[in-house]
Amino acid sequence: MFTMLSLTVLLFWTNRKAIGEFFFPEADVGGPHLGGQTEVMAFVLDQAGRSADAEFVRSLGPGQSYWGLSDALVARWKASGVDLAGGAEALQMLLQYAAMAPLSFAIIELNIEHLLKLTPSANGAIRFKASGLYRSHPVLQFRQGILLQ
Repeated sequence: MFTMLSLTVLLFWTNRKAIGEFFFPEADVGGPHLGGQTEVMAFVLDQAGRSADAEFVRSLGPGQSYWGLSDALVARWKASGVDLAGGAEALQMLLQYAAMAPLSFAIIELNIEHLLKLTPSANGAIRFKASGLYRSHPVLQFRQGILLQ
């Protein structure tokens, strides 16, 4: 026999989407995307016209982090030497589109700076100003020493 608590839990579970929209109406309207990071990264790359990179990201499987995917893409782009500025632009799109932890955001900003530093014409086409989030964090200080020398 159902108790009142069981009935309440059952009703909440079956109507969790409606209840979530009631308590958090702005969650799906114009805010950053909160989906699986691999899928979101692949979507952004597709939107940036980088379908081969999107397929590469999908091949890595679900459960990847934004900063890990960013590192893998930067290594791929550096190895090919092709369109580093376009890669930086795609990562900027990701920062605008996706919700992520501040440290991940800052790591991706460092990767963008690194790509633009390697791009001869970086001062013209793409303007990028890093937010400076968490620059005192030890992980970022270490990465800055490696990437931005």
